Amino acid sequence: MIKLDVMRNKKLIFAILCTFLLIVFAYYYFVVYASYHEVDIHATYKSVASFEELERNADVILVGSAIPNTEKTVTTNFSNGNLQDIYTITSFQVDKVIKQPKDLTISDTFIFNQPGGTIQTLTGKYRLKIEDYDNLKPEKTYIVYLGKNNSGGYSLMYSHNGRYALDDDNQEDNQHQNPLLKEAVLSKYKK
Repeated sequence: MIKLDVMRNKKLIFAILCTFLLIVFAYYYFVVYASYHEVDIHATYKSVASFEELERNADVILVGSAIPNTEKTVTTNFSNGNLQDIYTITSFQVDKVIKQPKDLTISDTFIFNQPGGTIQTLTGKYRLKIEDYDNLKPEKTYIVYLGKNNSGGYSLMYSHNGRYALDDDNQEDNQHQNPLLKEAVLSKYKK
């Protein structure tokens, strides 16, 4: 009889412990690990003085839209583990090629880097936005100005001033874009 009570108590303690651990794990997963934070990182970008300079300095100029769910964040770190660089590799559906190097063939899809990205840590998901830059929205059509980067690929030039939405009023970038550049780009390329 006493032996049965001990066995029941062990089972009860085990069930209570498992329930407690499940609650702790669920809390951690849904409240901490799955939480989302935005962090703005300040950076200094080269500036562009004119529309002519923007077009001249770009190695590639494309019109199209980001392909949904294809973004991949890449980070590099210093030897001490601190973040050195973060960017998002973006697949872009090309509708029109405006400028390209003679030795570069551009198909229907072109891959390039955008500043910032999203990383998962034990304390949640962090969207690291460089100078408040948001990635291209898949539902919008953009003109993008790209430059060759040190890795042999292409990156968006001049942050906000290297991309313009052609199918709306471009509200998300208004506070960050040079209004004269924006007006020149949209007057030339907006349908």
